[in-house]
Amino acid sequence: MRCKVYATLPVHKMGLMFMYDHFLSRNANEDFGVFTLDDIDTAFSAFVPVRYAQRSALVGHGAGITITPYAAGHMLGGALWKVHKETDDVVYAVNFNHRREKHLNGTVLESIKRPAVLITDASNARRLPPSKTRENDLIEAILRTVRQDGNVLIPIDPAGRVLELLLVLEERWSQKQLAAYQLVLLTKVAYNTLEFARSHLEWMGEHVGQYFDRERHNAFNTRHLKLCHSIDEFRALPPGPKVVLASFGSLDAGASRHIFVEWAPDPRNLIVFTDSLQPGSLSREVYRLSQLPPGARLPLRISLSQRLKLVGDELLEWQGKEMSRSQALVPIKSSTKYRVLREPKPVIESCKPNLDTQCTTMHSRVSHRGGRCYVLDGINQINNANVAIFDDESWYPNVLDFGETITSKTFEGYVQFGLQNDHRSGDNIEDKPGEFGHTSAPGRVYPDTQFMGLEESPTKILTEMHDVYLRAAVHICDFQGISDGHSIQTILTHLEPRRVILVRGNPSDTDFLRMQLQKSLSRAEIHAPKQSQMVECISENTTYRLELSQELLSHTYMRDVAGYQVGWVEGNVLISGEGGDPAATLIPAKSEMICEAQRTGLQPNTGASQTSTRETRTQDARVGLDFSREIDEQSTASELFLNELVVKRPAALVGSLKLSDSRLALAAAGCAAEFRGGALMCTGDKVCVRKTGNVMGAENLLLEGNLCDTFFSVRSTLYHHHQV
Repeated sequence: MRCKVYATLPVHKMGLMFMYDHFLSRNANEDFGVFTLDDIDTAFSAFVPVRYAQRSALVGHGAGITITPYAAGHMLGGALWKVHKETDDVVYAVNFNHRREKHLNGTVLESIKRPAVLITDASNARRLPPSKTRENDLIEAILRTVRQDGNVLIPIDPAGRVLELLLVLEERWSQKQLAAYQLVLLTKVAYNTLEFARSHLEWMGEHVGQYFDRERHNAFNTRHLKLCHSIDEFRALPPGPKVVLASFGSLDAGASRHIFVEWAPDPRNLIVFTDSLQPGSLSREVYRLSQLPPGARLPLRISLSQRLKLVGDELLEWQGKEMSRSQALVPIKSSTKYRVLREPKPVIESCKPNLDTQCTTMHSRVSHRGGRCYVLDGINQINNANVAIFDDESWYPNVLDFGETITSKTFEGYVQFGLQNDHRSGDNIEDKPGEFGHTSAPGRVYPDTQFMGLEESPTKILTEMHDVYLRAAVHICDFQGISDGHSIQTILTHLEPRRVILVRGNPSDTDFLRMQLQKSLSRAEIHAPKQSQMVECISENTTYRLELSQELLSHTYMRDVAGYQVGWVEGNVLISGEGGDPAATLIPAKSEMICEAQRTGLQPNTGASQTSTRETRTQDARVGLDFSREIDEQSTASELFLNELVVKRPAALVGSLKLSDSRLALAAAGCAAEFRGGALMCTGDKVCVRKTGNVMGAENLLLEGNLCDTFFSVRSTLYHHHQV
């Protein structure tokens, strides 16, 4: 992956922990080769951490695009994104939550107004709101189980929504003094997950930060929670009822799968699912069986795998194969590693700058000189340097860093002993070096580890099949932290997007949400593309970006509108592609009527011009603002006619046309106004202001009333507030 990935800092950290736990759990039960820990580090090294409401301008192919994250309220660091380009805003909002929780505030999606395109999901269109008693129901089910000497298993994901669940359980354990029942978090990265949560309080809700400022207590400094990182650590805990939060949430792998196989046949135990049950997963099958009567439940055929070290004959057989393979590779190998064992003469290599090879990792820079590796922290060799940083560096490969001399006889003796001792079984050579007549010393190498080029002992995968009868109780509790269907429709209607694109979700949920949005957003276009179907998200109008000169800006009247400086410039843009890049030139505009008048040589008489002007001004009292210019008394009739044509153009209204804003503007001008029947009545019902719209979605203000001073005063105030 070569592209940059923009994400908030908690998502980066928690995502890294999630992938670590996924790999370690999979690798402990199978020969997992989809990706490695190095692949995870490489992928997450491309992340660019950002904060909420931080604008990030893309470069390269994404020049001109700005992305901004906003709090989604779903999990720690979860964000919805606003992508801005030119005049359009594209909002990508899936899995948001408007409710306030123990460690998170609700989403800020409602603060974004009228985006050009809104991309959201339809998977929660028919989702019901969570029960107000969900926490009490969960605690009562847990207490009912542990008081009968039963155990509770809660399959969870290692990072994310587990933080909310931990705070709920920790709070109830403290309130009800339940220290007699063990509360356990069992994941491969349990310690790291809590450490990251403790250090990211500023990303949580305001109440969490205020509690820390007031009481100097971190909400994730748990008193009753015990951390375990493996099944062995879990089994070493004292006996007694336990409430265990273990990964994975799907029961497809991890510690939760092993514990489920052990606890499911006992009717005293309880299985709690707090997340969505994915189709095809073991958790979904468990929930399906729990809906059947106990006599109708068929056994679950579950496989359990574990990684074991090779011992005895298997270990000796593996060592013999590795030794044969290494001896077959010795004749073709000419590296220093194999020559130095037979050449006691020290090898001295000069360090020249052009022979240095450097590679970059996440944490340090590594420099390879003459086969020896140095970790350089802040010391980097300059590419065009005349001399090396360590110009007197010499390497003696037959002497260790501790001063011990390496001889080839030492290694040959160990190798011969390992090949001849094929009758021994059950013991690892590395575990009992004292039996060979040698004492353990720094730098001593044994044939089954470093000499063979291995870092760990050889292992194998042992798989067992189990028939599991589900007799334990199953409890469903919604802790996903996602808005319900009715709330989603209300929020989307409040946003008033011009276009909506529905993704994810099954066809029935998608059609249901589309029909609901078509009723509430009658002017918006609703798209529900199928898989691999493309939808254009750009504006229908062609937009050009022009750079205006300072001279033009200095002669342009600018007004403050909604926090922006807005002005009116009218002209014709001529684009010329000669000489390389296209260049745009702005020239003054001439209306078609002026061009027609100049072409025909029209010379209207003064009386007609004055009559037309007087009639136009009379009409302006009802429908528009008088834009006429003062004409010098010596002006000719033709100049007066042309000036009238130039000035007369439709008014341009900018800003949000809200009657509430218009009422504030009129009140500031000393004109009393009140709402009545969906309209704004001004100064004793003399003038009525209404908001109208057409089929294209454009909004206008309509003034009704008699032609009086109040009418013109209200019109002038509204024009001054909206018009450019």
